[in-house]
Amino acid sequence: MKFLGNSLLRNLEKLRVGHPNKPESIRAELSAEKFEHRAPAPQNAIDIFSNRWASDLADVVPGVSSGRTRHFGADPRPVFAFNRLKLEAVARGARILELGPLEGGHTYQFERLGAAEIVAVEANVEAYLKCLIVKELIGLRRAHFLLGDIVQYLLKDTSRYDLIFCCGVLYHMIDPVELVRLMAARTDLISVWSHYQVAGSKSDLPPETVERDGQTYTYYPRVYGGREGGKFWGGNTPTACLLSRDDLFRAFEHYGFRHHEIHAEDVNHVGGPCITVTFWR
Repeated sequence: MKFLGNSLLRNLEKLRVGHPNKPESIRAELSAEKFEHRAPAPQNAIDIFSNRWASDLADVVPGVSSGRTRHFGADPRPVFAFNRLKLEAVARGARILELGPLEGGHTYQFERLGAAEIVAVEANVEAYLKCLIVKELIGLRRAHFLLGDIVQYLLKDTSRYDLIFCCGVLYHMIDPVELVRLMAARTDLISVWSHYQVAGSKSDLPPETVERDGQTYTYYPRVYGGREGGKFWGGNTPTACLLSRDDLFRAFEHYGFRHHEIHAEDVNHVGGPCITVTFWR
């Protein structure tokens, strides 16, 4: 929080953003009963979070009913990222840090592609528990799911990774450039899927000019609604800040990532313009 500009800080304070020492109490009630009376089956575990899944697990557990998005099957983003790994990293077994695994769909794909280790950090308690269900149902062996804040993890972690996979995370950050800086300290290869702000689009709060390591960026705040709901998969604070497309690329370049490959871009996405891009030194 200390990195943000003064006026943005005042606006966030009005929204009662939680302090690390005073965590928010946002509870989503489950529909599962205390005891299960059906014969053991994968659907039983999935039904603990009935009607609350984003991902379609039928691609890996045939016949079950869950969500709609094919994170486990047709989603090409892990393949785009994995194909950018150096051959020696693939040969010895790549070590991947995944930020915000949601329900483990991309984690599964990385293990299937041959990653030696996937460390997946998730702040959403419900999503974390779903990842553990998925890990058991499909037998993930090289994935480690950690419950906690990704910024706090990167501030304390001293590991090096062959790839950091940052899918659906950057635009949920209250300080996105700080996340870029922290990722850059741990790897030479970062793959990103993110929404971005376009010129003329309104933000929920007034845009704020911020300075990071001698560079100036514009943050466009957005305010979340419905965070207590079972289908809220946004960030762990009530507000997040988007970057413009130019600022997103400029931030990565400033922290040493001189090369990039754009895999896909959708300016008409229902959630706003988005891009899939891999950056490397």
